[in-house]
Amino acid sequence: MRTSILLIFLIALSITTSAQDITAFEYFFDSDPGIGLATAANPSASPTVNDFTISISVSSLSNGFHTLYLRGKNTTNEWTHTHFRTFYIVPLSTLSSDMTQIEYFVDTDPGVGLATQVTGFSPANTITNLPINLDVSTLATGFHTIYVRGKNTSGEWTHTHFRTFYIVPLSTLSSNITQIEYFVDTDPGVGLATPVTGFSPAATITNLPIDLLASAYSQGFHTLYVRSKNTSGEWSHTHFRNFYIVNNLPSTDNLVKFEYFFDTDPGFDNGTAAPVAPPVPSVTNQDIFADASSLSIGSHTIYVRAKDSGGEWTQVSTGSFAVTAALPPTIISFTPASGLVGATVSITGTNFSSIAANNTVTFNGTAAIVTASTSTTITTTVPVGATTGPIAVTVAGNTISSSTNFIVTVCPSAPVTNSGQGCENTVVSLSASGGANGQYRWYSVATGGTAITGEVNGTYTTPALTITTIYYVAINDGACESPRTPVTATINPLPTSPSTTPGSSCGPTASVVLSASGGTNGEYRWYTVGTGGTALTGEVNASYTTPLLATNTTYYVAINNGTCESTRTPVTATVLTTAAPTALGGATACLGSAVTLTASGGLDGQYSWYTLATGGTAIPGEKNSAYQIPSLTTTSTFYVSLTNGGCESTRIPVTATVLTSGCAPVIATQTLTTQVEGKIEINLQSLITTPGTLDPISIKVITQPASGAVASITNFLLTINYKGKPFSGKETIVIEACNTNGLCGQQTFVIEVAGDVIVFNAVSPNGDGKNEFLVLQFIESISPKNQVSIYNRWGDEVFSITDYDNKTRVFTGLGTGGKELPSGTYFYKIVFPNGKPTMTGFISLMH
Repeated sequence: MRTSILLIFLIALSITTSAQDITAFEYFFDSDPGIGLATAANPSASPTVNDFTISISVSSLSNGFHTLYLRGKNTTNEWTHTHFRTFYIVPLSTLSSDMTQIEYFVDTDPGVGLATQVTGFSPANTITNLPINLDVSTLATGFHTIYVRGKNTSGEWTHTHFRTFYIVPLSTLSSNITQIEYFVDTDPGVGLATPVTGFSPAATITNLPIDLLASAYSQGFHTLYVRSKNTSGEWSHTHFRNFYIVNNLPSTDNLVKFEYFFDTDPGFDNGTAAPVAPPVPSVTNQDIFADASSLSIGSHTIYVRAKDSGGEWTQVSTGSFAVTAALPPTIISFTPASGLVGATVSITGTNFSSIAANNTVTFNGTAAIVTASTSTTITTTVPVGATTGPIAVTVAGNTISSSTNFIVTVCPSAPVTNSGQGCENTVVSLSASGGANGQYRWYSVATGGTAITGEVNGTYTTPALTITTIYYVAINDGACESPRTPVTATINPLPTSPSTTPGSSCGPTASVVLSASGGTNGEYRWYTVGTGGTALTGEVNASYTTPLLATNTTYYVAINNGTCESTRTPVTATVLTTAAPTALGGATACLGSAVTLTASGGLDGQYSWYTLATGGTAIPGEKNSAYQIPSLTTTSTFYVSLTNGGCESTRIPVTATVLTSGCAPVIATQTLTTQVEGKIEINLQSLITTPGTLDPISIKVITQPASGAVASITNFLLTINYKGKPFSGKETIVIEACNTNGLCGQQTFVIEVAGDVIVFNAVSPNGDGKNEFLVLQFIESISPKNQVSIYNRWGDEVFSITDYDNKTRVFTGLGTGGKELPSGTYFYKIVFPNGKPTMTGFISLMH
C-alpha cells in the first residue's frame, strides 16, 4: 500500500517586489483545480524560500507517471510561477521482489515456465553476468536465437531477452584467419574492401588496431565494417561500429535560421521560425515575438536555437515563464451574413488564438470546424445541423457571441428515389418524390456536371442501357438545390441464347420436331420471326412440333428467365423429298426362268422392291437397282421406290411377263440330302413346268454324281444310290427335260451327303429371311424320326417337337404354348430313336 512521498524542492521561490514575503503555498497532482483551490502547505513567511520540504500522501494515486505542481503567494496575494516535478508510482509488492527462477530456450518458445532452467544463482532483485552453458551439438548449421526470462517471488515474469548466434560446421572451427578487410558505409563486395595488415594468422585475433583516415569522410554519422577470411576461404560475419565525424574548426558561417518551441522539442527544423532577419554572424539582445496563445495556463519553457549556413545548430537557449488567464475574445463582424451548410464564413474580432484548434466556434449552438485563424480573424464553415442564430467564439475558456444572427439558408431536402431495372439494351424508368414537377434535376454524376436537359419531372426514362448505371436527382426550388440522391438503373444480363438442333421429316408435307437446350422447360419462347412478333402460344418447352409443312421453314427460339429474354436462335425445319426412281422397262421370261427387273435414279442400297403399290413390306434383301426373280411362274407386277436421307419416294410399277410360247421346260431345283451310303428318291414331275407338252421319255440324267453313286430316272422318279460309296459332302448332278416341240431345259441339283446333323446355333426370327428358325441340317435325311427339346436357363422345358424336318416342324422362338420366348441362351437336346447318340448344346435366341 502506497502512503506518502517526501519531496524537497531545490529551487528558489521568490517575489522580487521589495518587502513582500511568501506567506502561503499550495500544491496539486496532475490537474490544476484553480489558483487558491489546491492543497495548502504553509511555510514560514520569507521573501525567498529554498529547500522547502513537503510530506505528501500518494495513497490515492494510481500506478504510473504523475506530476506534482507547487506555487506560492505573497502578502499582496500575488502568486509565483507554478513549479513541478514528475514521479512514478509502482506497486509496493514489486519493489522488494527477488528473482527466483530463470529459464531459457532456443528458437521456439515451449511456453512460460516450460523452458530449460538456469541454475547456479542466488535469488536477488537484479542478477547480472550469469553464465549459461548451452549445448549446441543438436543445432543445425545456420542462425539461431537464445531467449532468457526470469520470474520473481510474486510469480511475475520479466520480458524475454534474446541474442542471435550462428552455428558453423566443425570443420571450420580450427581454421586460422588469414585475411581481414574493412570498409566504411558502403560494401564494395566480399574480398574487395581495404585489407588490414600487421597480424599473424590465428584462429582468433583480438585488439587489432585499424588506422582510419577521418579526414576522408564527411561530417556526420558513419559506420565502419570489418570481416575476415580463414584458410578454408570462408568469410566471417561482418562486424560494425558507428562513429561521428565532427568538424573541429570554429564556424565562420552566418546564422541563417532561428526557431523556437515550447516545452517539447519537435526536432531540428520543425520549430516555429523566429522573426529575425538572417544572415548575420551573431545575434545579441534580439527580441523574439513568440505566440503563446495555444499554451495552457501555468508554467512553460521556451527554447530558442539558430542554424548557420553550414547546417550546424547552436545549443538551445531556454527561459521559463507562466501563462495566466487570456483576455476574452471579441466579435466585430462576420461575412457573409447568411449561407448554406458548408458555406465558408470569416469572423473578424480580437484576442483569437492563432492556432485554429484553440478556437471553438458554434452557430446557434452547433459546433463548427475552424479551418484557419489569426489573432484577429477566424475562418470556419457552416456546420451540418446549424440553424439561424448568433455565432459564438470561445478562446481559453472565454466565450463571446455575435450581436446579430447568422441566417442559415435551408435547401430543399434530398428527394426520395425509386430505382428501376431492365434488360440489356432497354430503357429503364426511374422516379423520385419530395418535390413538384418542374423542380427536379437529373444528373449522370454525383457532384458537379450539368443537369440532363429537359428532365425536370419526378420520372426519368433512361436511354437504352447495356450496363447498370447510377443516376442522381436533386430538387431545385429556384433559390437552392438539394443534395443529390443516387438512383440505380439496374441492367439485368440477358440469358445465354439457346443452342438448337434442327429437325427434318419426310415430305411432301410433314410435321417436324425442333429442339433447343440451355434452359429449363417453361423458359423457352418459340417464334416465327427473328425479332419482334409474338411468341407461339403455349410453346414454352425445349421441343416444338411444327404444323404440317410443305417447304423448309425457319423458326426462332429464345430463353426467358422471367426477367429477361435472350436473343433468338434460328432453327430450321426441313421437309425432305425424294424423287421416284425410273423403271427401265419391264422384263419377260419363260415360265420358271429367272428374270431381272431394273430401275434407275439412285444408288445401290437406296432401292426398295415391293409386291404392293402401297403399304406392305419391302422384299427382304432387295436394296439395289436390279431385282432378280429366280423362277417366274406367272406374270407379276412389282413396285420399286428410292429412300434418301430416311425419306422414301413414291413407288413405280415394273412388270415381269411370262412368255407363253417358244420356251423350253423349266426344272425347279432343290437340295437333295441323304446320309452316308444312303439313297435319295424324289419325284421330278412337280418340279418340271413347260408352256407346251412335256415329253416324259426325254427326262434323263446328263451328268452323274462325281462320287460314283448311280443316278437314274424312271417315270419321273429320280433315284440316287450311295450304297457302297463311303462319300460325305456336296456334289451335283444335271437333269434334262424336253417338250414335244424339241425344246429342252437342264437343271443342276446339289446333293448333300451328311455324316451327322449340323446344328446352326443362332435363331433370329425378325422377318429378314435369315436364321428365322433353328436349322438342324440333314436331320430330315439322317433321322426323320427324332425328338427336339429346348430348355431355358433354369432347366425348364419351353419347347418340344417330334420329327423335326427344317420345313414346317421347326423352332421359331415360340414356346410350346405359342408365346414368344425372351432373347437369351437356351439348351437343346436331340433324341434319335434309331440308336444314334443324343445331341446336346446351346443356342442363342435374338428377337
